[in-house]
Amino acid sequence: MGDKQVAEMEPRVAEVYVGITKPDQPPTKCCNLNSKNLEGSEVWMQIMPGTVNMSYPFTGDPLEVLRNQCVDTPSSLYLIDWNANQFAQVGFENVSPHDHACLADELFVRVLGCDDAAYELEISIEEMET
Repeated sequence: MGDKQVAEMEPRVAEVYVGITKPDQPPTKCCNLNSKNLEGSEVWMQIMPGTVNMSYPFTGDPLEVLRNQCVDTPSSLYLIDWNANQFAQVGFENVSPHDHACLADELFVRVLGCDDAAYELEISIEEMET
């Protein structure tokens, strides 16, 4: 696991949880994560409470890809939406900001092909329209 990257992500991921007290409450912020994989291709994620939306360069079912890549996913993980070769969005319940950042790190490394120890992140927080 990329301890450096998780440490960078965790406080920013925690920001999207501020003020969210119920699972059905709409998000007020989105954490955007951008990087490059080992091939030099741009990869991205959008983190909101209980969700990850990510670039998805595959044609197969996202949940199967996560299983095949041995991603340690929350037990409540479910597929929200996806489009082959474009994006995949998954949801889950009761995950701490730290565990959410750990999941994002695993997705960057095991699914999107980033170098575990060396991938660099660009992180930004986006206010959501309510």
